[in-house]
Amino acid sequence: TDGNLIVANGHGIDFGATANSSGSMSSELLDDYEEGTFTPNLHFGGSNTGMSFGNNNGGSYTKVGRMVYVHIRLELTSKGSSTGNAVIPNLPFVVGNIQSGASSIEQSCAIGGYQQNAFLANSTNIRAAGCKMMVNTNDLELTFNDFTTGDHIDMTQANFDNNTSIAFDVMYQV
Repeated sequence: TDGNLIVANGHGIDFGATANSSGSMSSELLDDYEEGTFTPNLHFGGSNTGMSFGNNNGGSYTKVGRMVYVHIRLELTSKGSSTGNAVIPNLPFVVGNIQSGASSIEQSCAIGGYQQNAFLANSTNIRAAGCKMMVNTNDLELTFNDFTTGDHIDMTQANFDNNTSIAFDVMYQV
């Protein structure tokens, strides 16, 4: 009655027992849980020739059932000479083919920052930096919303400086 959560015997949530603490509940079991780290990469047009990363480059993930939560921090020290669309390839899990209607995009995210032009080059018209993932892939495509037109546009090498540093979170289903 005081608003505090009380858990019997201090054991937390027991996913393996029925209401009377005997047997098991197959439909309520936490059947897949995984945590880990990975090293995110960045490609422009499928390559990253001459690109180098700083010490604050890393990623972590938590997978519960079909849901994957990924945190990514990219810190460039040189964007290299590759050109083309900006993609972070090889996230830890492939996006499931769980299409919503006719869409083949099943994930999107917002990239944090106080001002877009504080961490991205040529960002005068960028309203919101973000990303998307297509079904059956594990590549994260970086995008932005154009301030003047409202269009969603793929980021390219032109949107990055040699010292770009961004951090963001992504959640998607497998």
